[in-house]
Amino acid sequence: MRIPAILLSLSLALTALTSTASATSSLNLKSGVGYGLAGLAYETTISPNTSVEIGAGYVGAQVNGTNGYSLVVGGKYFFSPLDQGPFVAGRAFFVPVSGVLLGGGTLTGGYRFVFNAIQFDLEAGGALIGATNGSSSETGAGLAVGLGLGYRF
Repeated sequence: MRIPAILLSLSLALTALTSTASATSSLNLKSGVGYGLAGLAYETTISPNTSVEIGAGYVGAQVNGTNGYSLVVGGKYFFSPLDQGPFVAGRAFFVPVSGVLLGGGTLTGGYRFVFNAIQFDLEAGGALIGATNGSSSETGAGLAVGLGLGYRF
C-alpha cells in the first residue's frame, strides 16, 4: 500500500512543478536591445510580475577585426501579472573580442503579446555604450529597439 501512495504523491508533485514551469520559462529569439542582429535568450519568472533573462547574440558586424558576439543579462518588470502586457526592461551586454572590451546597457519599455505558448515582444528605449582597448575609451548613447519571439514552457 505504501508504493501506490508514494507514486501518487510523486505524480502530484510533478504535476505541480510542470504546471508552474509552463507559465514561468521561455526560450526567445531576439533582435536588438543588446543582442545585436540576432540572439537567443532564456527567460524565467522570479515573481508574478518580474522575470530575468540571460542570452547571447550575434552583433552583425566586425569588432576589431573579429565577429562580435554579445553576452546579455537583464530583467523585466511587468505591470500586470503572468509575464504579459506592458513592461520595463533593463539589460547589460558585453562583447568580448581580442584587444577591445565593448559593453553597455539598455533601458526600454515595451509590450508582450501572449498567444497560448507563443509570445511576441516589442520594445524601445535608450542605450549607453562604452568601449576600451586599455589605453583609450569611448562612450556613447543612442536609441534601443527590440523584437522578441518566444516559446513558453
